[in-house]
Amino acid sequence: MTSSYLNKTSAAETAIGFDYQFYYCFLLMLGIESDQTITFEDKDDIAIELNNGNIVLIQTKHTLQTNYQSDPINLTERDHDLW
Repeated sequence: MTSSYLNKTSAAETAIGFDYQFYYCFLLMLGIESDQTITFEDKDDIAIELNNGNIVLIQTKHTLQTNYQSDPINLTERDHDLW
């Protein structure tokens, strides 16, 4: 197999996004209060139900894109990944 074939068919970048989502949810679980609940891939990527009944919905995104200085690029409201 050629490296170009592997690059075209690799799911590594997608897998990183799912792993990031899981680990971020786990991190949030460590800090929630006893009367709060957290769900993974239910109402949104992550949802936290507060003790007052409000629900915080969280969308997680991970990117490997960098700018010309090799710094990570933050997502903006115009990125197609958000819509």
